[in-house]
Amino acid sequence: MTQHSPRVSVGLAVYNGENFIRAAIDSILAQTFTDFELVISDNASTDKTQEICLEYAAKDGRIRYYRCERNMGAAWNQNRVFELSRGEYFRLAAHDDVIAPEYLAKCVEVLDQNPSVVLCHSWTKAINDQGEVIEDQGMGVSFPSHQSCWVLSNDCSRHCWVMGRCTLIHQNQESVFAVWPAPITTVIKFLSDAFQRP
Repeated sequence: MTQHSPRVSVGLAVYNGENFIRAAIDSILAQTFTDFELVISDNASTDKTQEICLEYAAKDGRIRYYRCERNMGAAWNQNRVFELSRGEYFRLAAHDDVIAPEYLAKCVEVLDQNPSVVLCHSWTKAINDQGEVIEDQGMGVSFPSHQSCWVLSNDCSRHCWVMGRCTLIHQNQESVFAVWPAPITTVIKFLSDAFQRP
């Protein structure tokens, strides 16, 4: 029997996320676009993260849960969820972030309609631990293919907010997520001409 490859893979790399991971998973499962998988890699959490993730995985077949026996570091774990993904498009999720119900649908629409775009970025808002908006962080952008490697390697502040084409990410990066020694840089000012609001 052939296993279905979803259009979208959402990778959730987590370590000790028990306080917020339910809200993160709930927001992913509430998407209006449903052809996705949720790949969770638990980096040897010592809290109730494993218990929570297994509970969700038992209820929804789109969830695949993996656990490391020892903590391998954040960058390794983020790369792991990407390597385990099967979708045409990929989005990295954080255990303490939530996404709007139309997020995946709108990003897929932008990527489907624009073959030259490899990364799509949404409008974002910062929330506190009560889920209250504390800052509107601005516009979403989409990135043409020739700029994708620059974005992945230089804008670590936004890597959890982009959806990209897996094939092009594989072609251009040995390691998608790494530890950046340089200060965080914002790409929005350089890419205003590529702006699209998904």
